[in-house]
Amino acid sequence: GINTFKTAGKRGSIMFALPIEWLDSLDKQTNISTFPITGKALWEEDEDKKPYYMQAAIPESREDWPSLALVAEKWTIAEPKSVEAWYALGLALENMDKLALAEKAYRQATLLDDSHFDALVHLGFIAKTKGDSAEMHRIQIALANIDQALASEYSELLGCGKSC
Repeated sequence: GINTFKTAGKRGSIMFALPIEWLDSLDKQTNISTFPITGKALWEEDEDKKPYYMQAAIPESREDWPSLALVAEKWTIAEPKSVEAWYALGLALENMDKLALAEKAYRQATLLDDSHFDALVHLGFIAKTKGDSAEMHRIQIALANIDQALASEYSELLGCGKSC
């Protein structure tokens, strides 16, 4: 079979997709009768031995924000230059209504990667909550410098019309 990384969603269902081109390519390859790797597969490891991005996947998909916050806090300490660690922490904190802390985490993510669309958008939502139109506009300009389509999507998400 084809192994994929998958997580149980909020309702317990497991969803994944494989490009059909993969199957065509596999069909043309010779069969392999021995498996060259010994030991546990990455996803078979105990939860605390899995990479942080795998530890974060299930709480995020289940919207278990306190659990995601715990994993993300450990992740940011272990890998302080990981953009996704800071984004995951921001997402968890924002959904726990800890907006000031979420904003700090999202800002750290954008310091590490100033083109991180999701972190920028979440900073925009926080700015909108605070009534900070100057910050909303600054984020729109940052997104426009990356890609005008991203800036338009941002404006639409925040309900700004053409410009925030």
